[in-house]
Amino acid sequence: MRLLLVLGWMAALGVLAGPGDGDLRPAAVSHDLPLRPFEGGNSDWRIVLKRYGPGEAIFVFEPPGRGDTTTGTLRSVDPDGLIGSMHGEFGLAGTLHVDDRTRSMKVLLAPATREIPCRTRTGTAYPQAILVSVGRSDPHGIDDSRILYGCGRYLRD
Repeated sequence: MRLLLVLGWMAALGVLAGPGDGDLRPAAVSHDLPLRPFEGGNSDWRIVLKRYGPGEAIFVFEPPGRGDTTTGTLRSVDPDGLIGSMHGEFGLAGTLHVDDRTRSMKVLLAPATREIPCRTRTGTAYPQAILVSVGRSDPHGIDDSRILYGCGRYLRD
C-alpha cells in the first residue's frame, strides 16, 4: 500500500521525466501497460508499476538485499527481444538511480498460463511473470546487467 501512495504522490507532483534510451522501439498501442497498477517481485525484491499516460509509467522498486526504495519513470517499448530472447506482452524501459549512479532498467511482463502459473521462491502462484533487468552495457560490450525473475498481478484501482 505504501508503494501505491508513493506512485500517487509522484504523479501529483509531476516527478515524471521521461527516460532516454534511444535504441529501443516504442511499443504499439496494443503493448501499452494497462491502466490498473501492477505489483510483483519475488521473496527478495518488489516492484509496483502504474501507467500515468499513453506509453508512460512510473515505478517504485525495492531492489534485493536493500532497504532502499527507488522510484522513476519508464516508457513502453516493444517487448520482443527487450531482455535477451524472451518474449512478453508488455515491455518498459528507462533509468533508475541507485548509489549515486544511473542504471538502465528494463521490465518485461508476460501472462502465465492457468496450467503453469508463475511461482515465486516461496511457492506462491500468480497469473503474471515479470523480468526486471538493471544494469548497463558499456561501449566495450561489457554488460553488467542483473536480471531479476518474479511474479505478480494487476491490482484493482
